[in-house]
Amino acid sequence: MAYEMLELGIEFSAITCEILIDGLCREGMVCRACDLLFDLLRKGAVIDGFDCLNIVEWLCRKGELDRALELVDEFCRKRILLSPVACSIVIDGLRKSRRIEEGSRLMERMMTEGVLPDSVTFNCFIEEMCCVGQTMDANRLRLLASSKGLNPDGVTYNFLVFGFSKEGKKKEGEQIVDEMLDEGFIPDLATYNRLMHGLCQRN
Repeated sequence: MAYEMLELGIEFSAITCEILIDGLCREGMVCRACDLLFDLLRKGAVIDGFDCLNIVEWLCRKGELDRALELVDEFCRKRILLSPVACSIVIDGLRKSRRIEEGSRLMERMMTEGVLPDSVTFNCFIEEMCCVGQTMDANRLRLLASSKGLNPDGVTYNFLVFGFSKEGKKKEGEQIVDEMLDEGFIPDLATYNRLMHGLCQRN
């Protein structure tokens, strides 16, 4: 029915698009819903990025991360603003799949465009980056997030201290502790132990 309406040149409202996409997803036809959404976008249908949360969630749940990324790319290309929740879902899916570099690029891209992930997703991703030896990149994301209004909390700083300590980067680890104190966060015992352990390993 939807494709017949497209062929007849009938325009879809944002609400109609949402109902169609959500209905297909609930019937388990996620890939078909994604194809329909791409067709709607190509036909110039009015799409509200905040209403497409369901399809992004369903795609990630089904392991269709590549399709979810294609959808995000298409939305960005057409200047359609995705919701922070949708972006967080894709970023978290990439993290769980160990696709850290792709997740990092997506997070940077979204934050540059003013779409911020939630603090839990952000901290989990920072933790993953620090665990795989990408603490410098994680800290760069932290600085970008701060400039966009997503300020780090004590958890963020703890992960960065852990990462720099694990990599034996004394100076960087000490700088993070100093910043942490300046922002009013008190490092816990585990944070100090991580820093000291990293320094002892290097010495």
